[in-house]
Amino acid sequence: LIKVNQPKNLQLAIVNGTYGLDMELKFGVDEFIGYLNKINFPKENLLYWIDQEGYHSPKSWSHQAKVILQWMYK
Repeated sequence: LIKVNQPKNLQLAIVNGTYGLDMELKFGVDEFIGYLNKINFPKENLLYWIDQEGYHSPKSWSHQAKVILQWMYK
């Protein structure tokens, strides 16, 4: 376990799609999620999912943003 000074109330929303550029980014996203787990980042401050229909585009981002905003302001 790594000790890292984390800002209080930091919320991270991370979404990765399954098409196109998102597939190329998957390794880096997986590494980052692994790092967050390693430093014991609070689970309640992390929203992470794989958007099975998602890809690197404004259309996907608009759908994802709705979910993220609802989570942030719950």
